[in-house]
Order: sequence, then structure tokens, then C-alpha cells
Amino acid sequence: MEEVLIGLGLGLGGGVAAGLLGIGGGAVFIPGLVFLLDREQSVAQGISLTVIVATAAVALWKHSRHDNVDFRVALWIMPSAVVLSVAGALLATQLDGDVLRRIFGGMALIVALRFLYQAVLAMRLPSTASEDAEL
Repeated sequence: MEEVLIGLGLGLGGGVAAGLLGIGGGAVFIPGLVFLLDREQSVAQGISLTVIVATAAVALWKHSRHDNVDFRVALWIMPSAVVLSVAGALLATQLDGDVLRRIFGGMALIVALRFLYQAVLAMRLPSTASEDAEL
């Protein structure tokens, strides 16, 4: 029962993160599966990808109804993304779990630092603009 409740919580957190912030639900799912449900990194990534297929389909439907999808650009991106996702999945199955976890953690840290940088920049810009207006 505890596993079900944690899974529901991860789904809630990942869904809100994806829908509200536009970040992948995997940013919530994978750490939760590894640390809360004690899954191997590669298994957590596989579960996350399975969930993301369903959520991406729903999100695509909703965004396309609001004309927020440029399918022409998406078609340019898809071929290389598909090929390289297969290559990445093959590589992930060959890597040791600790190595895979470190790579994931490093990428998560880079993304977090980028979000932090953007937030700090956004907080500074309005005050800089008002100070410049006074001059």
C-alpha cells in the first residue's frame, strides 16, 4: 500500500511539474523511484519513459488544440531525437547503475543551476530597469 501511495504522489508531483513548469516529469519520477521506492537507476528511467509516453500524448493533444505546436519544426527534430534516444537507451543498459545515477545527478544539477540563474536574472532585471529609469 505504501508503494501505491508513493507512486500516486510521484504521479501528482511529476504531472504538476510537467504541466505547470514545462519540465519533464522524469525530473520528479526518477529520483522518487530511486530514493523512495529503491529502484535501480535503469529501471527508474524505464518506468519514467513509460509514464512520459502517456503524459506526452495528452500534453500534445492539449497544446495542439491551442495551436501551440509547430509540427513542421517538430518533424525536423524528431529523426535525430529518435535515433539518439535509441542510442542513449542502449548505452544506459550497458552502464553501471552508479555511473548512470551520477550522470543523471550531474544533468539534474546543471538544469537546477540554470533555473536558479534565470530566476536571479529575472529578479535583477526589473530593479535594474527601474533604477535606469530614475537616471
